[in-house]
Amino acid sequence: MPLKLVIVDDEPDILELLMMLVRPLDCEVRGFSSSLEAAAYIDEHKVHGVCVDLLMPDLDGIELTKRIRASLFNGSVPIVMLTCHDDAATMQRGFDSGVTFFLGKPFTNEVAGKLFQMMRDRMLQEKIRHARLPLRTGVAFHRGEQAVRAFSLNISVGGMLIEVPGGADIGQQMEIEFAVPDARDLLRLRARVVNAERQNRVGVSFINPPLEIQQTLQSYISDRLVE
Repeated sequence: MPLKLVIVDDEPDILELLMMLVRPLDCEVRGFSSSLEAAAYIDEHKVHGVCVDLLMPDLDGIELTKRIRASLFNGSVPIVMLTCHDDAATMQRGFDSGVTFFLGKPFTNEVAGKLFQMMRDRMLQEKIRHARLPLRTGVAFHRGEQAVRAFSLNISVGGMLIEVPGGADIGQQMEIEFAVPDARDLLRLRARVVNAERQNRVGVSFINPPLEIQQTLQSYISDRLVE
């Protein structure tokens, strides 16, 4: 699945140029000349990065950035803001609203290309953080003194979906132990039930996983995202 980037600018020539500049980065690019249409799309679809112009009718870049930061799917994506205003007050407003990078107008293709290459690295981190991959592996599920044998269905950096005999209650905490391919040792950590999709199938969120386990999961997921 390619990285997904949204570009929003009400100037057709600038929008077309930006879309051309980012295509070599192996991104699926969607352009919008309307900030309202872009906001509606971002509210409903997962993306990995957004580029917004500061001065636009309807929602300007500041308001659109605030809306992105408040969205369910995309609150943590990197955001580039285009602006011809490079004064400290404008930049501070942008950073306060959640802007990650600024790109001043007018810009050269070289400067924009370097910035988007930096953004691509942040977009890849966003993709890895939210990716959920199929994984069928045994899970040792400890609730109190009781040990239960369960099976995972998928996994992300922050949690997994598990088939648990007898199910589990939302909010319940447990110790879990499982293996992932290529990992040298079993992964042992605490988790909390955050949803119950149906009988015997629960989603768990990992509780403060150690750095080593985070790195193992990130490596496992990133390796398969680029295959």
